[in-house]
Amino acid sequence: MQYGSEFDNCLTLKSFSAYLTLAGKCRYNINREYFCKCGSRIVWDAAIQELKKKGYCKKCHVTPNKKDHFKYKYGENWQSYYDEYHKSPHMQKIYREKGMRVVKDKIARGITGFINKGSRETEILDYYEKLWGIKIDRDFKVSKYFPDGYCHETNTIYEVYEYHHLFPYYAKKDKMRQAAIQDKLNCNFVIIYDSREHSIEDLSIDTHENY
Repeated sequence: MQYGSEFDNCLTLKSFSAYLTLAGKCRYNINREYFCKCGSRIVWDAAIQELKKKGYCKKCHVTPNKKDHFKYKYGENWQSYYDEYHKSPHMQKIYREKGMRVVKDKIARGITGFINKGSRETEILDYYEKLWGIKIDRDFKVSKYFPDGYCHETNTIYEVYEYHHLFPYYAKKDKMRQAAIQDKLNCNFVIIYDSREHSIEDLSIDTHENY
């Protein structure tokens, strides 16, 4: 007998042993939604004493704030749930606290400048440096800032923004930083958005001319 509405109607039972007894006696083929992601076991929610749909066991190794979790839980509509979750006040607080821990750690180790490179930053700047026939200085400092790159010949700052730069907290800081740099240099400002869904040659680019 295939698992279906008959078993769903029996989910008023309030002990795990009752579920197992029912499944054994009736020889049900239990719906895969009641198994963990890796399929190794049925997921039982002890807090509410019910079977849990689309859950995880200890072998699944799924982090609840990663894309894989949202794809598994919400299917085709995962992106909207993922974006909403990461823009929530709770997650923004976590990002701020994590950033402060990183800064404190660097101070403790005597590191100044707080230069961080994205995983594809060097590759992206190398590509556009060659494409546009320019030279991008990767060790340029202006005031207290260390931009990703600067072209002395064209007076242009180049920044590679990863996904986290789209969050409101970082976007606000980025605008203030950009304004401070442009006020100082009266320069152009080029932002290359590193979207993992696109190849380097297809990335979105914003150009802000000097003012």
